[in-house]
Amino acid sequence: MNLKISSVVLAFILATQTGALAQEVGVYTTGAEITKSCRAYLQLVKANRSTISPQLAYDAGFCLGAVYLALDIDAFHHNQLSFNDNFPEFCLPNSTNSNDVAEVVANFVDTHPELRALTGYVLVRRAIASAWPC
Repeated sequence: MNLKISSVVLAFILATQTGALAQEVGVYTTGAEITKSCRAYLQLVKANRSTISPQLAYDAGFCLGAVYLALDIDAFHHNQLSFNDNFPEFCLPNSTNSNDVAEVVANFVDTHPELRALTGYVLVRRAIASAWPC
């Protein structure tokens, strides 16, 4: 199971690393896609991380990959980022793990349908910052 989710996360990261091409053609992860995938993540968590559905596992992995991406970008580029109300800074406690963050993101996107028009990355950042502001 971990191998499947790891493969999905790797596929997500590879798919999002085509930055210049993605911007040229206007391709990005939408808030609606993050909402769908993070709902799947919550469903998987409630099922004690077991599923017989490859689609559910894929969608859950996509959510987790989006969370990893936001956390990694912040970790590696924090000093170069410009924060504001639309792109908030977040400060995670040391004891926080990616599963905690993914659950917070999943709950946030489900309770804030008005934000689904944002890009997926910005929506994930806002969800994290709402739970762990600086």
